[in-house]
Amino acid sequence: FLLAKRISETMNRPVWMSTQTTAYCLLGLSKYAATTNGEIDFSYAVKNKKAVPVKSKKTVWSAELEAQEGTQTTVKIDNRSADALFVRLSAKGFPVAGKEEAGQNNLQLNVRYFDAGGNAINVRNLKQGVDFEAEVRVTNPGLRGHYANMALTQIFPSGWEITENRLSDEKKNSGVTYMDIRDDRVLAYFDLPNTLVLRVKLHAAYKGTFYLPAVACEAMYDHSVNANTTGQWVTVE
Repeated sequence: FLLAKRISETMNRPVWMSTQTTAYCLLGLSKYAATTNGEIDFSYAVKNKKAVPVKSKKTVWSAELEAQEGTQTTVKIDNRSADALFVRLSAKGFPVAGKEEAGQNNLQLNVRYFDAGGNAINVRNLKQGVDFEAEVRVTNPGLRGHYANMALTQIFPSGWEITENRLSDEKKNSGVTYMDIRDDRVLAYFDLPNTLVLRVKLHAAYKGTFYLPAVACEAMYDHSVNANTTGQWVTVE
């Protein structure tokens, strides 16, 4: 029990753990859990609906709960066993287009756009056929030392085309460990001792109104290091 407690405390600390380390910790805890004789006996109710009884000899149980957009959902738990019951409630979803909230947590992120002459432009309205460039500047504030295993995600509107040339622009983004260039997005991975500037060439290809999602950057193994911009609607005329 003491070893299992130490492993649990280690995994709950805000420290970086490799995939292999995490897997071995979970493997050890699963073997310990298999030796316990306790059982789960409780009920849960979402909002004012009828309580759902749960009884299982397994030590872990999970369920997906429905929630309506824009409303608060309450969950009531009633533990019917003599043992302690540990509950974790997590929520996930997608922000409404144009209503994302920009944030910077232990990381600075700035996005600008330039025309072919190097002049700053507003991409809210572009003329069809225009070539331009997106510049993302990611800065380590220096408060927590060297950042490793950073991931940057840029998703572009369907009216834009990525015209990045991997060979000619290799030196331009030399600070990137690996860059995955797809039809509508660029995924970049890198370490961040101080500041990294990433540039992507773009072309306003198709007329219409499209959505430009937020740009996001985070440390893959430390969720306390992240930053994102807000999205916006853009037009190609």
